[in-house]
Amino acid sequence: MHEAGAVGRALDAALRAGPPGAEAPRAATIVVTDPAHIAAPAAELHLQVHLAEHGLGDIPIATTVRPVTCVACGVASVPEPAYPFCVACGWPLPKVDGPGVEISLEW
Repeated sequence: MHEAGAVGRALDAALRAGPPGAEAPRAATIVVTDPAHIAAPAAELHLQVHLAEHGLGDIPIATTVRPVTCVACGVASVPEPAYPFCVACGWPLPKVDGPGVEISLEW
C-alpha cells in the first residue's frame, strides 16, 4: 500500500503547484520512476481514487513507466515489483531516489 501514500503526496504537490485561480485540471499524467518497487497499475488505481476524493474522478490519466538501469550490467528494463531483478543478468535492481512516482496535471 505504499503506492497510496506516494501517489497521494505527489497529487497534493501537483494540485498545490497549479496556477492560481485555475479551474479543475483537464488531465493527469503519472510517471512511475521506481518500477522495481511500485507497480504501475496500482499507482494508477490509487491516482483514480485520490482524484475522485478531490472531485476530479472524470479526468483522463496517462501512465508511463521509467526504466531502471541495472548497476551490474547496464541494461535498462521495466521490472515487476514481484520480481525486482534485471531481466538480463538477474542482479537485484536498485531503489530509485525520490518518491517513486511523479504526477503532472494539465490545466
